[in-house]
Amino acid sequence: MLALSRRSLLAGSAVAASPLAAWGALAATPSGVMVMAKQIDDIVSFDPAESFEFTNAEVNANCYGRLVRPDPKDTNKVAPDLAERWEVSADGKNFVF
Repeated sequence: MLALSRRSLLAGSAVAASPLAAWGALAATPSGVMVMAKQIDDIVSFDPAESFEFTNAEVNANCYGRLVRPDPKDTNKVAPDLAERWEVSADGKNFVF
């Protein structure tokens, strides 16, 4: 049985990608622009009911609307997102949107 370590797998990937590295960048980065990259390796599902990873939280926040969201001016309050209005029962247990 062949056991691959993470180090040997990464080394093999670097060797396989080395011919591509000789080409260099295909597009120049404009001056005054900083390019940042993040390794996205924690995505399990894009279903908001199943996702709990950091990357999914970023993606879901940009792709899906919510009923309410934090108010940008005062994050102790909620602001409407998809819901136009809502009512909270006196005991605070029931919400009607």
